[in-house]
Amino acid sequence: MLLKGKNILITGAATGIGQGTAKVLAKEGANLLLCDINEASLQETMSLIESFGGKYPTLKVDVSKKEDIENMVKTAVDVLGSLDGAFNNAGISGATAEIAEYPDDAFDKVIDTNLKSIWWSLKAQIKVMLSQPGKGSIVNTASVGALVGKPGISAYIASKHGVSGLTKNAALEYGKHGVRVNAVCPGVIRTPMLDGLIKSGKVGSEADWNAIQPIGRLGTTEEIGEAVAWLLSDRASLVHGQSIALDGGFTVS
Repeated sequence: MLLKGKNILITGAATGIGQGTAKVLAKEGANLLLCDINEASLQETMSLIESFGGKYPTLKVDVSKKEDIENMVKTAVDVLGSLDGAFNNAGISGATAEIAEYPDDAFDKVIDTNLKSIWWSLKAQIKVMLSQPGKGSIVNTASVGALVGKPGISAYIASKHGVSGLTKNAALEYGKHGVRVNAVCPGVIRTPMLDGLIKSGKVGSEADWNAIQPIGRLGTTEEIGEAVAWLLSDRASLVHGQSIALDGGFTVS
């Protein structure tokens, strides 16, 4: 098992990529602190992974609040015993509007949730990891939106480019001290949110979405989880500061 006995926290663990990744990390032997603002759905995630036999406590966390993040990191150490890894995954898509019409408050909400949360998380997590003999590994969720632009979602694009930049800098600053920091950049992934949009008929058919990626299909949350598990493991020991596209070839097509 890639992560046997490692203690890892996950934000955005209640659904989608966070939930799929939790399943993979648990299967690989990790103990997990499952964090999300949606407490009810966190219980669903816990029920999906409890058979793997690790520790899977849950915690309600609003990642747009610095005090929640600081409490989250402290809780991880208190209940799991250490913080060997973190998957900073929580985020929102935000409003849709062109830049000249984009509301300031909507922009601020996206930046607080998607970017400031990573800033606060890195600060708290790195401080803990530096105090541990085994140090640690951190994976941030960016997006293909960290690698390209897309009209109408400027706040989201800006936030995800920022996540990639923070990832690079943190790796440069702390890699020599034993803390690795990388990011994953998911493309079009099958999640309950996307399924709902497709069923609504307002955003194109499933065939339209499949055609976006050169492999001809949507990605799965577990495929993202497999990459995260490897990055968090000791087998990725030479990987520092990377924003890895997991997009079925979208960014190279």
